[in-house]
Amino acid sequence: ASFSALVRKYSGDVTPQSMLRVLADAATVAHEDGHVRLLEHAFVPGSDPVEKLHILGSDVGELISTIDHNLTADENDLRFQRKVFNHRVDPDAVAEFRALSAEKAQALLEELDAWLARHEAKTDAEGRYVSLGIYFHEDDKDSEKRS
Repeated sequence: ASFSALVRKYSGDVTPQSMLRVLADAATVAHEDGHVRLLEHAFVPGSDPVEKLHILGSDVGELISTIDHNLTADENDLRFQRKVFNHRVDPDAVAEFRALSAEKAQALLEELDAWLARHEAKTDAEGRYVSLGIYFHEDDKDSEKRS
């Protein structure tokens, strides 16, 4: 399984060189001695504002669609939508929670991604799009004081 073959199979019409450049710019892969080495298990757009806006738009749209579905669906057809929160987290513990939640969320997303990969339809026409998103939110105390 070469990098080029993987790109052709999974990226649609993106060329292997373009994909390599995007992944290298995001520090997700390293290109050494004619080989591509994986550095990160997840692609998070680096400094490309267009890619960030695309992700923002699709994630917000999917969350709103889920909320809308849950407002109108039968009780036995609700989609998963949950969060944890606490208004009294010690400020000294926030960075630790941010790191812990990122580690646990990444592990869960990788497990679910592997499951989805094992259950792919044979063709795009047969398949359905599903997603699960996880986000971290923290109030900006400075903006609260200005309000």
